[in-house]
Amino acid sequence: MLTAKERSTLRSIANGIKPNINIGKNGIADNIIEEIKTTLFHNELAKVSVLKACEVDKATLIEQICKLTECECVQQIGNKIVLYKFTEKKEFEHLLNSRRGAKQPLRK
Repeated sequence: MLTAKERSTLRSIANGIKPNINIGKNGIADNIIEEIKTTLFHNELAKVSVLKACEVDKATLIEQICKLTECECVQQIGNKIVLYKFTEKKEFEHLLNSRRGAKQPLRK
């Protein structure tokens, strides 16, 4: 579960990202889930655009995506959804350094 501060940090980072995944009239397909998982693994943050042709309710869509990809919804504004999942990738600068016991950089 994300804290309010972490959610705020992720929102500010996601503000400059363009949606790279589109969900259309077919709803959630296996290839969309795999694309979201890949994006989350490499970036920890994914921005998804739900097209107007999508017939599935957005709340249901978010719930299904979060369940299938094991991620958390950061925010949903209009047709845009921002998703976050901590990655176990080595030598990666994590978006939230305080999570999962990652060491904070020393201040001088």
